[in-house]
Amino acid sequence: VLGTAMKASVAPRAQDLLMEPRILLKVPDLNVAVPEVEKILTNFEAKNITRRITPGKAFWTAELSHHKLKDLSKQLQAIGRVEEKHFPAADTAGNTTLVLEITNN
Repeated sequence: VLGTAMKASVAPRAQDLLMEPRILLKVPDLNVAVPEVEKILTNFEAKNITRRITPGKAFWTAELSHHKLKDLSKQLQAIGRVEEKHFPAADTAGNTTLVLEITNN
């Protein structure tokens, strides 16, 4: 019974993660893109930034204002090809946690 209760409490959080705004950025050179993305996130005053790098991929989560998401996406287009998922309306107030994944082309 305890196992069932734990699974039920974890499931909504996993589902929420899938609905967070996400950006997939495909770049020619991951080693060049990583420091550029770090600089862009700093310029957009992102908070609570976490980064994980694996062979051929880099992942960030960062908290930033909803109204900055589209501008962030435009900045990232200078680095590579951007795919957006689950973006809120531009006039949505508040902050959100963005998931950003970078891969080589």
